[in-house]
Amino acid sequence: MKRFVLTSLMLVLPGYARAQQATAAPPATAAPAAVPTSRPSPEQLHRAAYPLLKDKQFAKAVPLLEQAYSGTPVDQRSRALVLNHAMLDLSQKAYVMRAVKDLSAYLGSEHPKADEPAADLLGAALDAAPDDDRVRDSDLYTGAQKVLKQCINALEASRPGQHKWGARWISGSEYSDLRAKNDAAQQAVRAEKKKAAALARNVEQAKDKQDKLADKGEAGRARAVRRREAELEDATRQLAQAEQAYNAQLAQVQRAKDALKQTPHPEWPTEFEPVDPDGPEALRPPKPRPAAPATAAAGGDAGAAGHSSKRHH
Repeated sequence: MKRFVLTSLMLVLPGYARAQQATAAPPATAAPAAVPTSRPSPEQLHRAAYPLLKDKQFAKAVPLLEQAYSGTPVDQRSRALVLNHAMLDLSQKAYVMRAVKDLSAYLGSEHPKADEPAADLLGAALDAAPDDDRVRDSDLYTGAQKVLKQCINALEASRPGQHKWGARWISGSEYSDLRAKNDAAQQAVRAEKKKAAALARNVEQAKDKQDKLADKGEAGRARAVRRREAELEDATRQLAQAEQAYNAQLAQVQRAKDALKQTPHPEWPTEFEPVDPDGPEALRPPKPRPAAPATAAAGGDAGAAGHSSKRHH
């Protein structure tokens, strides 16, 4: 009997031990690190980018401000966010026209137009845009120029007797002289470009005529073929003359543009102070400054506070 019990225990115990091991609680391990359940808000990203903008660490500010900007609906973007984003675009050069678009849309809406820092930023963006007729004759560019003019008019209303010329405030007599010279130079460019456009149409017409004659081929009677060849030769000569006249006029356009560059023109700031997203100017612009005393006005004011009025070409 004892031998039977011992044999039974020997058979049962190994299985029992394995069962106990299988049901035993696993050894305690360290809890996994908590995974963040939410991403930073656009406001938090903007706040993180602000000190980087102040330190001119633009490359580091780009991803933060881009996320903040794209993550905020257009109608909810604060003044600080629009201006800081445009400032970053202007610093990167390749995105100047996006700054023009965003600033003109912001200032062209219900937001106050008497916003000198925003107007200076838009002026600087327009000035930095590519010197290409396809850009500067576009609806976006010319529309932004009109918005800038509206902003300047609103600012000038608070400073009777003075005019805004780029970042400077100057007297009426000085402004009239500068404006007249600049307008005359711009008118000369427009006139030369208008002539070039007419000559470009002549080139197109001459090219169409040549192509039609060339497409007729060499079939037909000898007399007809000779007549067609003479007409094609004449059309080719007319095309060459039209192209020569057009190229000569393009040189005239370039000379007019060079003359415009030498004419006094508004000089906009090249450096800007970012707007504190938690500061008093985050939502509304600073109040327009009163006119400077008459003795200081003749030399022109230095421009809006927080701006650098270095020459910008």
